Amino acid sequence: MVKGTTTLTATNIPTNLVYSSSKAYTEEDILGWITFNRTVNSSDVTFTIKDSSNTPVTSMQNAGTYTIVIVVSETATHSGFNNSDNPLTVTIAQAEYTSYSALPTIGTATYGNTLEDVSITSTISGETWSWQTPTDLVGNAGTQTHYAIYDGGNANYKPTAFELEVVVSKKEVTLTINNSTFTYNGKSQYITYTVTDGSTVLANI
Repeated sequence: MVKGTTTLTATNIPTNLVYSSSKAYTEEDILGWITFNRTVNSSDVTFTIKDSSNTPVTSMQNAGTYTIVIVVSETATHSGFNNSDNPLTVTIAQAEYTSYSALPTIGTATYGNTLEDVSITSTISGETWSWQTPTDLVGNAGTQTHYAIYDGGNANYKPTAFELEVVVSKKEVTLTINNSTFTYNGKSQYITYTVTDGSTVLANI
């Protein structure tokens, strides 16, 4: 008697899995993602799941790519199945942070600065902050909002942008009087002055 073959179809493996602290994917989930060409008892199937570092695990939860080897026992009428040469793969993507541990320390900002001139430092060890668009101007004097990238140091989450407030100070300029003394000539005479920002002349009046 020639035994029938055992084949597996894996067309239901989800491609949009995202890390969740409340969900781990187990053998029960895998059975829902695959179909055999014959009736197979769950007791006749063994799974070997390995994580991104090739370490065997019992479930899939952390972000990363997992490989799944499925072995089905041989029966009196059908051959067994083993996909060790071509294991299934399941990828769980990093989630986005929905909050951060603490506000960063933001340095002094002055009108005319760009964000890269303004320091942004995490107050929590192992966490980092950086400006999303560091070459953007900080904006007018007052309280402005800019996006910064937060990385909490958890491999299950990807760096996420949050809107932060930046207090922008007014910039001081230099007013130089060009002529402060006059000799009477019977005509109207006026003081002239120059307004400068460093080496940049803003106005000659």
